[in-house]
Amino acid sequence: MSDLENEVMPILTRLIADPHELSRVTEQEGHTVACWTMKTAAVLNRASLGSCDAPLARSFTVDHLRLLESGALPEDVIVVGAGCLSGPVADFLQNASWAYAENSVPLRKEDREGSYKCAMSFGQLLLGVAYYPNPEYRYCIAPPVSSVLWPGSRRIIRRQEDVGKVPVVANSVLEGFLGNISVVSRTWWELRENVLTTRLVTLPGRE
Repeated sequence: MSDLENEVMPILTRLIADPHELSRVTEQEGHTVACWTMKTAAVLNRASLGSCDAPLARSFTVDHLRLLESGALPEDVIVVGAGCLSGPVADFLQNASWAYAENSVPLRKEDREGSYKCAMSFGQLLLGVAYYPNPEYRYCIAPPVSSVLWPGSRRIIRRQEDVGKVPVVANSVLEGFLGNISVVSRTWWELRENVLTTRLVTLPGRE
């Protein structure tokens, strides 16, 4: 962990000074920042569970903690970054609340309860970790999420429109940041894409 702290420090210093640098990090730098973000979020997660200030906080899984101890990142999580115009010097928020498209497959309570989301801010730099346990669902990200530091093994969908509403707890920059990380059923999304593609096909003799 000490080696990780030393490795990430110059990268974080650069990103905190200018979050636009997120678009220029190398794959290795992104992986380093993702490992540090996941590790730091896990520590803060364990230290703050049960707090009345974080009613939607959910625990990191034991399997994920074991992977972190070995220096690996879980394949079923995503780690993302973004910049914001203003905010506190440093902040942390846990909010395992997920939006989903109204006409798609509803999310199950047991999946929600087994998920987690954590975000940190350092000046104008935002870093977030998200986990949804059901592999049927793909992660969706929308602005202000701008950079995927660790995509895991699931396909990530970028969307410009709102997916749905999430409960407002803290009404903060970090809450909005986490609210723009959502999930969507893989089956529903593929059917939707097929319908959109079919609409673009004009058959001979048809208008």
